[in-house]
Amino acid sequence: MPCNITAPSNDDVVTLVLWYKGDMKVPIYTLDARKGPIEKSKHFPSKQLGRRVHFDLHVRNPGLTIDPVKGEDQGIYRCRVEYKRYRTLSYMYELKVIVPPREVNIMDESGQRIEETIGPVDEGSNVTLICEAEGGSPSPSVTWWRDSVLLDDSYHITTQGYIRNNITLIHLKRSDLSAIFTCHAANNNLTVPTSNSVALDLNLRPLDVRIISPPHHLSAGRKVTLECESTGSRPRAVMTWWKGSQKIQTGNEVISDNGNLTLSTLSFVPTAEDHGKKFTCTAKNPSLPNSLIEDTRTITVHYIPELRLALGASIQHTAIKEGSDVYFDCNIRANPWVHDVSWRFEDNLLFSNLSAGIIVSNQSLVLQRVKKEHRGRYQCVATNSEGEGRSEEVQLDVQFAPVCKNGAVQVFGVAKQETLNITCELEADPTDVQFHWALNNTVESMEVKKFISEGTSSTVFYTPRNMLGYGALLCWGNNNIGRQKDPCVYRVVPVGPPETMRNCLVTNHTTDSLLIQCEPGYDGGLPQTFHLEVYSSTNEHLRGNMTSEDSPCFLVQDLLTGTSFILVLYAANAKGRSISVALVASTLRPAERHTAEEDESILSPMIGILIGIVSAFVILSIVIAIIVRLRTHEKHKGQENVQTIHYIMEIESNLRYRNCS
Repeated sequence: MPCNITAPSNDDVVTLVLWYKGDMKVPIYTLDARKGPIEKSKHFPSKQLGRRVHFDLHVRNPGLTIDPVKGEDQGIYRCRVEYKRYRTLSYMYELKVIVPPREVNIMDESGQRIEETIGPVDEGSNVTLICEAEGGSPSPSVTWWRDSVLLDDSYHITTQGYIRNNITLIHLKRSDLSAIFTCHAANNNLTVPTSNSVALDLNLRPLDVRIISPPHHLSAGRKVTLECESTGSRPRAVMTWWKGSQKIQTGNEVISDNGNLTLSTLSFVPTAEDHGKKFTCTAKNPSLPNSLIEDTRTITVHYIPELRLALGASIQHTAIKEGSDVYFDCNIRANPWVHDVSWRFEDNLLFSNLSAGIIVSNQSLVLQRVKKEHRGRYQCVATNSEGEGRSEEVQLDVQFAPVCKNGAVQVFGVAKQETLNITCELEADPTDVQFHWALNNTVESMEVKKFISEGTSSTVFYTPRNMLGYGALLCWGNNNIGRQKDPCVYRVVPVGPPETMRNCLVTNHTTDSLLIQCEPGYDGGLPQTFHLEVYSSTNEHLRGNMTSEDSPCFLVQDLLTGTSFILVLYAANAKGRSISVALVASTLRPAERHTAEEDESILSPMIGILIGIVSAFVILSIVIAIIVRLRTHEKHKGQENVQTIHYIMEIESNLRYRNCS
């Protein structure tokens, strides 16, 4: 507030400058220049203003400065200037002080003060904001702004003296997220308006949800991962997977850096039952009702064929009789469809054979006039691009009349008055079999009653009393299906020791080995073995023995060179041994070298004949002695001597070679 302190004339000066406010009698500021020039005057502010007031003499228009000014500084101010000679002058000022609003508060509709952020508020809802300004002179205007756009400038004064402006934001949109709403309180154009701002936070519905396309098809049994992504939810969406109407595990979720995208992955192993199922991915903001959205995919699952084998509907599985017709159906479930169907019987491929009554027709198998040979496990096999599928094995049981388990004729050797146990085993279905036994000889057929039976097995206890007691024992049975067609045959023959081996010859001589071959005689009705004993012809000591179970063929090795041996051969079975056969044989001498200087000695033919005759008698005597020693082991001693002599003569007159098998 300026005050003119210029002297009216050059010979006059200012002595006092006094400032008064209103009706106050005491000055609020005094400038005393009575004791010197005004430049060196003394300043006396009042205690009321203190340091806020100052009279500045060094400006072009000196005046009283109040800094800072306060509301109570408003009023009428008077500057009184006294001169040394001139009359006193006064200047009047009215000071009007504008007081800005002291504080601006933002509240919700319940009167709770809001700091910095509104919400979160649900998308689509309405929200009311209340702005109150405290203080201010003159009364401020209160306005609402969004960024730099004026929203509302209507306000009113409450009974408490606050200036209030209420604003309602209707149907909040996604675009309102993070919007800044500012309340201004202003009562002048000189100062910055008092203001307060809040940011709007919203709960937002997910914008979309999408199952990222799975592979064209899935393979049963192979793990697969489905992905689903959703954007736009705030806070992030909660994602859930469904298979049909069944809720399955929540997938593993990954959130993008900005929180806008949520990715959920579902890992599972599909099965054949999943083919054609609808997989649904849902996204929902848990803070917002009715915010659920979903995406659905129908999946295609390829799987190995699933087969079910069944007998025809009209066939009773437990009552199939021999001669009936049977057919199987192979029910197939597969994706993709099968390109090959085959049939197996006892795990072997089965092909059509019209002559055998087997007809294979893709998914059907027909067996015409089934026999017991058709009993067993049947299975159908189908193949597609995923692999090979097999049905369960179905057991086909065919009821049939009894047949022999072993169809071959069996021979049993038995002596007179010896009891023989023969077991007859049959195959039959059902297994409740009634047995019959009979003996058929060359004269008559007699029923045999002494036997025991259990199921499909029967044992007869048979004792031949005389020669008419030998022949063919016949066994047969019958069950509910019928009587056995061909009986089982067991031939009962008389047995005893085997016959003597025939035509025994030494077929090959070397310096240290002999090869002996014979023809076997009758085995006495029992399995026989062949034996060879080798004796030294000089001292009758046993040099070795050999046994053959297959044939009477013996190769004797590691013998002394140029040595004579007696060979005794016989056959044996469970009933005893045959008459022995004795042979005399010698190993060859090694070849001798003769020089021209040596004397050649030639025996006359007569001397050679005499030596041969003597040697024959000596060998014959040794053979007879060995035979006498063996007599205790033989039943027919007289015949053995004749046979021995006979074979010795054969060795001398009928030497021939045969192969030894």
